[in-house]
Amino acid sequence: MSKRQKSRLLLRRITVTAVLIALAVVIKCFTKIALTIPGVGIQVSFGGIFTFFPAILFGPLYGGIASAMCDFLGAMIAPTGAYIPWLTLTAFAGGFLKGLLWRVIVRSSGKRMIAVLLTVLILIGGLGASFTVALNRDGITDGIFAVQEDLPTKDELTAKAESGELSVLSRAAVSLSQYSKNSEKNPDNYRKNLAQNLNLVTAGLELFSLIGLALIGVSVLLRHFKEKKNETASPYWKILATILIPGLIETSVNTYILKLFVSSYASRSLLILWVPRVCEELAVCAIQAIFISILYGVLLRTSLLEKE
Repeated sequence: MSKRQKSRLLLRRITVTAVLIALAVVIKCFTKIALTIPGVGIQVSFGGIFTFFPAILFGPLYGGIASAMCDFLGAMIAPTGAYIPWLTLTAFAGGFLKGLLWRVIVRSSGKRMIAVLLTVLILIGGLGASFTVALNRDGITDGIFAVQEDLPTKDELTAKAESGELSVLSRAAVSLSQYSKNSEKNPDNYRKNLAQNLNLVTAGLELFSLIGLALIGVSVLLRHFKEKKNETASPYWKILATILIPGLIETSVNTYILKLFVSSYASRSLLILWVPRVCEELAVCAIQAIFISILYGVLLRTSLLEKE
């Protein structure tokens, strides 16, 4: 390849990456959805849909740059607090890891990928079921869903914990609401917050697992019919694995960084900050993977962007 061809190729990669970054920043800045979880600031955006493509088209370095630039520009254009450079660094690492993972995952067997995801979903559902059993056995909840009016008060739960009546799982679940306080305006704020958090780690995890298992079942059926018609199967599960693994790692590291640099988080337990953020990451990645797989299919059919 001549120097002129290399220059044209580099310019093409930079141009396409810049356009995708611009789209990601617009999505990130203007489609944020705030989740009101007491004591945990979470904002959901879908800019990652477009930062995914530089990573798979041009490699890990472009993926890292796209993710880092999206985070930096988003923080400058629509700030939600003090800018923390370490978050941009973890964004770069997450984008870089997506590019690396895609090179491995795209060549892997679809059946093997589904088997891994099945295992993960069963473990998630099992964790939710374990929380449900523990909470029911310790007399905190009765059934799958936590109902605010039926829950013990904060003083009652504190007494149970101090006397050793609560199991490890129950203590962990209850601890998510330990910083919630009642007020004159809302005298039952603690139990309201407790019900939300208990449902998150029980019914929430179980529902996520069931939906994931149902989607895998549908995916297997569609794959079977597509193979009969000699059509290419959807890459949804490969895409999901590619964005979910770096996403969970990045979220975990970012949670620790936020605890260090945000004063309102400093006194919070790392578990309290981490659990809701991980649940949010699972849901967002599952949704992002749907849109990415659709765009990826269009990309392949139209040859709009060819991977060099």
